[in-house]
Amino acid sequence: MTNPAIRAIKQIYSTLYGQEAKVADYVLRHPDIAAKMTVTELAERSHVSEATVMRFSKKAGFKGFYHLKISLARQSVLKQTITDDPNLSTVVRDLFKEKVADLGWTQQVIDISVLQETLNQLKKSQMVYLFAAGNTNNLAAYASYLFNQLGVKAISTPLPEAQLNLAYQMRPTDFCLLLSDSGGTKLILDIAEICNQNRIPMVALTSQDKSPLTQLARRVLLGVHRAPSALEIAASTRLPLIAILDLLVTLLAADDSGHYVQYGSEREGNLAQYKY
Repeated sequence: MTNPAIRAIKQIYSTLYGQEAKVADYVLRHPDIAAKMTVTELAERSHVSEATVMRFSKKAGFKGFYHLKISLARQSVLKQTITDDPNLSTVVRDLFKEKVADLGWTQQVIDISVLQETLNQLKKSQMVYLFAAGNTNNLAAYASYLFNQLGVKAISTPLPEAQLNLAYQMRPTDFCLLLSDSGGTKLILDIAEICNQNRIPMVALTSQDKSPLTQLARRVLLGVHRAPSALEIAASTRLPLIAILDLLVTLLAADDSGHYVQYGSEREGNLAQYKY
């Protein structure tokens, strides 16, 4: 069965201009690869601008490139299911192997200087603001809770309107952590622009080294999922980004001053009344 995105591209191909046709040619030749790319990566591979990729996506009948990607990926997701292998223990082994590989890649590419700068900002900033969207929102809430438990004042909210309100409240004495697996979420890009305009220190946590977000954020902590997943949709998990957040929390707790671990122990004692 022909993928709906491929069908749509073929139907409008004759109406495309030269640069747009370059994008179409690449997608038609490599649909599985294009489904995993960012708009920046596809633009580079097609030798066109990001604006051309977006214009092409809309001509094909999609709201934007992300919606085109979803349609391209849908067919491969339908093809690859856990039931392809009746041996569940084999599937479990392979999936865990892939996740371990992702963590290994993340360890190799993490920028130690940016990691150190992030720790310094967490320690000295008056308030830490965490922003995320969609299914990455839970990571912002998770990190905010852990930072506060160590005595680092942090705030996050899942509501887009509330996030924008918070973004305009930030001051240069604060610190901003932007979480976006794709690096192309418009809300997060808008907040990155606000940070640049108001000179707010920021670090981006993303899984895409070539994305609109990495073009806006000078400092980036990269979480990688490069392992080819046996179940395509499993690649959308946020384990590498969670690992980076856990790393930051652990390094804060290991600070020579002992301040953060002591504060955390006291808070844990206060919370003990809610546990058996």
